[in-house]
Amino acid sequence: MQWAGASQRDRLCLVSLTRRAEDVEASEVTVMQGSANGQPESARQRGPQLARLPGHPRPRHEALSRFEHLIADMKSRMNPVLWQLLVPAVDTQYRWRVQSECVCIQEVYTQGDHHFPDERQYLDPLIRLPLPPGEIWCPTDHGAPKPYREIVEWIDHEVREFPPDPEENPYEFEDADVWPRIRRTEAKQSALWRVRLTCGHYYEHVHTDVDWRPEHGPKRATEERSDEMRKEFEDIWAGGADAWPREGIERDHVRRMLDQRWPCPSPEQSWSACAHAQQITPYQRVGWLVARAKQSGPGPTQRQRLEAQLRRAEAEAHRLQAQA
Repeated sequence: MQWAGASQRDRLCLVSLTRRAEDVEASEVTVMQGSANGQPESARQRGPQLARLPGHPRPRHEALSRFEHLIADMKSRMNPVLWQLLVPAVDTQYRWRVQSECVCIQEVYTQGDHHFPDERQYLDPLIRLPLPPGEIWCPTDHGAPKPYREIVEWIDHEVREFPPDPEENPYEFEDADVWPRIRRTEAKQSALWRVRLTCGHYYEHVHTDVDWRPEHGPKRATEERSDEMRKEFEDIWAGGADAWPREGIERDHVRRMLDQRWPCPSPEQSWSACAHAQQITPYQRVGWLVARAKQSGPGPTQRQRLEAQLRRAEAEAHRLQAQA
């Protein structure tokens, strides 16, 4: 099947969903052995972290409005060819209230009531890439510092051009006589790398020279220059714990970089996901997003539903290609 115009990320989503359709047969057998509606009693009633959470769920009409807004946003960022395949139907969504380790509670959805919230992966909303399994993004700013994590994988990169620096000093903390000496007067191209950190989070803005590759390793300052830098920082830090960078995570990072002769690119990065991504703890069932009629018999299996989605998506692709 050809998907004209689909982006690389859309194609990866398609391959993932197609493999799910190929892999569910064994699990469907287990599900059908459980109860009359196609779900085993143990899966429908119990989960590893099921619990009653404080507070109350939002009214169903508010949840439905929010879900429709999410779907509209998803469609705006997706190739229309893939809508029928990847956009979830409202009548398949089951509501959960999920508590994270920061004690915040938010509502999420699963495809049916036999999947639990910690079985799926949630997105980092800043870069639209998945968080590690079992983590969810908490939108609340708890003031937690962003820890530095080592880079364990250099995934890919893109080249961008940056204009010259402005003539007027844009930084209040920089001395006026210093800016003319450090200002870049010409446009510059840099490579921006997407990397994976030891915590499993992704980061997308590691700057390098255009021709740099991970196998080249970082460039380092000379021993002499490294000693000079250490002395410069120690003079600054003599001003106390509040001197830049302040005592704590940032100053510890600078010390590690000085110990390694200031490698460039830096082998560790600080990222918001490390402060906002929280481990899922307990969760509570809410119910179906839309009311469901009682089934007289077992409904379609997951494999049958996915195969039907693939057929609809293929028909839509052929229709769009014919119009092109």
